[in-house]
Amino acid sequence: MKPLTVKKIMTTITKSGVLDFLKISPRIFFLPSVVIHPSNICNFDCIMCPESRSKIQNKITMEFSLLKKLLYECSNYPIKPYLHYTGHGEPLVYPQINELIRLTNKLRFKWGLTTNGFLLKNYARDLIENSCNSLIVSIHNIHQNNDAITCTKESYYKAIEGIREIDFLKKKYQRKKPVISINTVINNNNVENLKDILTELQRLPITDITFQHLMFSRQDLEEGKSFLLEENKLKHLIDFVKFAKNQKNVQFYPDIKIKNSRGYYFVENYPSKKSCIFPWLSSLVYPNGEVKLCGAVLGNLHEKSLKSIINSREAVGFRKLAKRNELNHGLCFRCCHRRYY
Repeated sequence: MKPLTVKKIMTTITKSGVLDFLKISPRIFFLPSVVIHPSNICNFDCIMCPESRSKIQNKITMEFSLLKKLLYECSNYPIKPYLHYTGHGEPLVYPQINELIRLTNKLRFKWGLTTNGFLLKNYARDLIENSCNSLIVSIHNIHQNNDAITCTKESYYKAIEGIREIDFLKKKYQRKKPVISINTVINNNNVENLKDILTELQRLPITDITFQHLMFSRQDLEEGKSFLLEENKLKHLIDFVKFAKNQKNVQFYPDIKIKNSRGYYFVENYPSKKSCIFPWLSSLVYPNGEVKLCGAVLGNLHEKSLKSIINSREAVGFRKLAKRNELNHGLCFRCCHRRYY
């Protein structure tokens, strides 16, 4: 049996409704995961990303001393959270990434990382030696078509090279981890060849592939951004979902029912029928020290501890709104973490 990624485990548990018991109280008694953005700097310019290379005006890198303080705090919790390093930015461009993952391993966290894969080969040995549990590689198309989405030459081949290096080193050192997953964001540029993408990626030494439904804002919809699905292409998505549902180790995130696809992509006021569980599952830490639940700023690590922030009056109030399905935050519009199922 192939090992499961943390993302797949959390998705499965969330879908089952088991974690709904957490919503009994708006206070958090343990924090399953902390998502950390070490910087907002990225080496890619993906067409659907608001934090891509050309869109970030103020580049911010988190002080390592602040990261160190955060990790030591989390290591003292009765139940250590799972740590996941990602971006608003590419985590492997963080100047002290090696020091960060060494400290993470030293404090015995279970941890993972999301990367676009461009620098993955350079850090493959470090990731394995420091017990990375899961690696999510973002690949949105194949061959030069991926370059067209990332606006970066050789983006596909560099990612594939990195994945193969990880696999080589795992075999060399007889390691089972990190498990490697691929995340493909569905968009207008790849929706017509998703089947070809899946066929190609299934040849790689990976555990699973997630096709992530596009995350977009009301403003994106109103402006008709080029990465949004054109309505005449919806049939391609529906046909692919029907095909892929019968494939092993393929998942969709969120797991929207086929009958709800049109509403998700094209109906502005399309409701989600269940309240969101995400504010109980994770907190987001940004390069400037801000701690957020979804897009709501709750406090700053320069001023308070993470524990005091996630149980602050603001955080409790936010989770009360989530529990009543009354969140009206702009980022909730089409958030890939929101409970659409």
